[in-house]
Amino acid sequence: MNSDVMTTDNELDIQKLFKLLWQGKAWIIGLAILFASIALGYSYIVKQEWVSSSVTTKPSITLLKNYYQQKNFLQSLDKENSAQPIESIPTEVYQEFTQQLGSYDARREFWQQSDYFLSRTENDAKADAALLEEFINNIVFTPSDLKNPFDTLQLTAETAQEAKSLLDSYITFVAADVVADLNNEISVLWNEKKKQLEIENTQQEVAGKANYSKDILLLEKAIQKLKLKQVSQEQQSQLESLSMSLADLEITGPQFSERYFENKVLLSKLASLNIEEFQPYRFLKKPIEPVKRTKPRRLFLLILWGGVGAFCGGVITLTRAAAQRRREA
Repeated sequence: MNSDVMTTDNELDIQKLFKLLWQGKAWIIGLAILFASIALGYSYIVKQEWVSSSVTTKPSITLLKNYYQQKNFLQSLDKENSAQPIESIPTEVYQEFTQQLGSYDARREFWQQSDYFLSRTENDAKADAALLEEFINNIVFTPSDLKNPFDTLQLTAETAQEAKSLLDSYITFVAADVVADLNNEISVLWNEKKKQLEIENTQQEVAGKANYSKDILLLEKAIQKLKLKQVSQEQQSQLESLSMSLADLEITGPQFSERYFENKVLLSKLASLNIEEFQPYRFLKKPIEPVKRTKPRRLFLLILWGGVGAFCGGVITLTRAAAQRRREA
């Protein structure tokens, strides 16, 4: 019998519970409205976050312009790299671009020269350093993987227009640095190859001219020696042959290997290097103004804190009811 009573006492009377909550509806609705109003006010005060994103892939050959032709020409001169596929050049360029795109230093340097960041500094070293670190983390590069086959870049700013504009600027900033580095690299390689061929040809010229002078001297001595003697008919024929050889040698000049003339052709092609800007990436999705902000999510805040307010109102209602029941008892 006692067990039945205890069971009955511990059972939750749903009907009575709802009746108590209905009686305290003023608390529940009031606190729900209060909390939702506070959340609404907070959503207007707190800093907004808008995220613009872009998707990139490796550039086409046409986007690389003269850089591709010149890089390909240099690779053709290198026996080890001459067998590399055509696509290796766009791949190498894009790898350099993506490395810079996600690098900490590139993001840091971008913000340090950005009016968007500079206008928000406070001339306080510690505060500005913390702000810079926050801004650096506002640029997120996600490389492609098995789940996501594309490279994605995201930038967070306080307005939709600024998010799109800053993302455009960051991509342009990184691309300019990459293009400058790659153009500088190819310029160094170009000049090194040119210098190498010039040294090789200079060595051939020195050796060829030395051999030429030696051959001329030997022929002249042999002819002079025969002229000092009373030559026979056979020796006269030999003298004429030596004179003809000397004349032919003077006409032809120094002799060089086939490699020497190949180098001459290559040097004519290496005479000028056409450095120009190019695009080290190709857009699959260009930066656009986001249509929805990331933070604060106003509707979510209203529902969440309205629910919290209603819950608090319910707790207060039940607590007041329990206290009144104890007083009556």
